[in-house]
Amino acid sequence: FRYSLKLEEVFLHELEFSSLPSGFFRFNRKLQTLSINGNKKLLSVEREWFKNVPNLKILNLMNNSISSLQPGVFDDLEDLESLFLSNNPVGSLDVKLLSKLPRLEALELAGMSLTTLPIGIFDNLADLEELDLGHNQLKKLDSKIFRNLFSLETLLLAENGIESLSPELFYGLRNLNEIDLSGNVLTTLDTHVFRDCLNLEKLDIASNKFVTFNLPQMSFAKTLVDLDISDNMLTTITVTEDLETLFANDNQITGLESVASPSHDLTMLSLANNRLSDVSSILIFTDLEYLNISRNNFIQLDLGHLTESLDELEVLNVSHCGISSFGNPNIANQESMKVLDISHNELPSLPLEVLKHFPEMEMFVFGGNKFEDLDADRLIQHFKDMALVGVDGTEWNCGLVEGAARTFEDNDIGFWSGELSVACSGRAFNGICCK
Repeated sequence: FRYSLKLEEVFLHELEFSSLPSGFFRFNRKLQTLSINGNKKLLSVEREWFKNVPNLKILNLMNNSISSLQPGVFDDLEDLESLFLSNNPVGSLDVKLLSKLPRLEALELAGMSLTTLPIGIFDNLADLEELDLGHNQLKKLDSKIFRNLFSLETLLLAENGIESLSPELFYGLRNLNEIDLSGNVLTTLDTHVFRDCLNLEKLDIASNKFVTFNLPQMSFAKTLVDLDISDNMLTTITVTEDLETLFANDNQITGLESVASPSHDLTMLSLANNRLSDVSSILIFTDLEYLNISRNNFIQLDLGHLTESLDELEVLNVSHCGISSFGNPNIANQESMKVLDISHNELPSLPLEVLKHFPEMEMFVFGGNKFEDLDADRLIQHFKDMALVGVDGTEWNCGLVEGAARTFEDNDIGFWSGELSVACSGRAFNGICCK
């Protein structure tokens, strides 16, 4: 390709070279994308490589073994729009490394063993929209480090060991839409830390050390639509009227609170692996379409009351909850339900008298309960749109499974398996444990 004058893209992935000749791309002046990825013998990058590719827009140098980046190495790439340097053991960056890249829009510096950033390194990147600094050791960030990033929309700071954030850190970032602070050791956020971020919609603070989090008091409470606060130590959280998505798995939540409002916009809620014992605090969110309350402790769940209150629900996961009954089977039909997971509970029989009121179901997961009867014909009779069934977790009779498999196959229904493979102690049929 060295002599291809019209070449626009070059991908050099997982090769075994440690360097390139200085004029390697001299005939590729129209090159717009250059990707040198996964070459573990590549220890350094030379400025001479880029002197003859003035039209380069995308440069990917991820997953190599680059241990240093010399000042000026990218100075001939003034039209560069995307620079990906993640997963190289660089350790430190020169303050002038990016000074000649005024058109840069996306910059990835994740997993580079960075412990500090020189003040001013981003000062000439007024067009930058995406910045990934995740998976480093940037425990302390100077309050001026993000100055001049007026176009920044997405900022990723996950897995850095950050304990606190300066109230001035995000000053001037008026276009910031998404920030990822997951995997740090934050215990609190200053209520005004994002006061300048007038468009902040998505916040990820999962896997930190929060015991409380007062969302309504935050300066971004009115703009935030997507919050992930999973894997903390919360016992409750208050849902604002504008929040649309809330992931709060792996906490100690016993119930939700909500701001006083005639309506709430919450459509997706995940509270898996908490300490819920009833769903009363959830029923106020009548626009919910997705609800995951698996791995809580309900024993009995009034499914009819739940679905009557949440009549737009399309996906419901109540697996691993110790449920032995779904209450009164005389419930109203709910045609929005598409996916239902009741697996790994204590149900003594398949509750078809309840489930038949969800006639539009397309996926049904029910393995791992106390019953061992698999009546495929009755399932098909009630659910004409069924496409997948999940039966893992029960050691079914092999003859029963074989017969059910034929029935399902004749009706274009497949077996769904979870993300984790199951090791069978005895026999198996089509990957399903049986005896």
